[in-house]
Amino acid sequence: MQVFFTLMLLEWMFTFVTPPPKDKPWDTFGMSEIVYDEDKPSYKRLQLQEINNGRLAMIGIIGLIAGEVVTGEYFAGVRNLCIL
Repeated sequence: MQVFFTLMLLEWMFTFVTPPPKDKPWDTFGMSEIVYDEDKPSYKRLQLQEINNGRLAMIGIIGLIAGEVVTGEYFAGVRNLCIL
C-alpha cells in the first residue's frame, strides 16, 4: 500500500506541481539547464549507453520472472526471510 501511495504521489507531483517543460516533456527533473551541450557526441554516446543498459536490465528481469514462473524455485529462499 505504501509503494502504491508513493507512486501516486510522484505521478501527481510531476504532473501537476512541477510539470515538465513543453519543449522537453521527458525532462521531469529539469536537468536540461545543467547539461552543457546535449548535441555533443560524448553526451549522445553516454545517453545511448544508458538506454542500452536499461534495456539489458529489463531483459534480465524478464529472465528472472520467467525462471520463477517455470520452476517456482528462484525465490524459495526469500520467502523464508519474510517476517509477515
